[in-house]
Amino acid sequence: SATKLEDEIQKAHFNRSNYKSLLNSIFNKVYNEEILLQKKYDAETRNSVDTAKQKDWNHNISAQIQKLKMSTSK
Repeated sequence: SATKLEDEIQKAHFNRSNYKSLLNSIFNKVYNEEILLQKKYDAETRNSVDTAKQKDWNHNISAQIQKLKMSTSK
């Protein structure tokens, strides 16, 4: 997600010699995490067919959004 990417960029220690490779590495890391999360979601919800699992995912995503809102409002 964009928030995860932004967080990783803010934590990075860039300099003139590493900024391109470090930025590329951060992007790849976050992108690959998102792909794995999507695959996990599809497997667990059977592509949204399993409504009970879908509700679990909805709850977890809502909780993560609330956590992000709280951390950015400080």
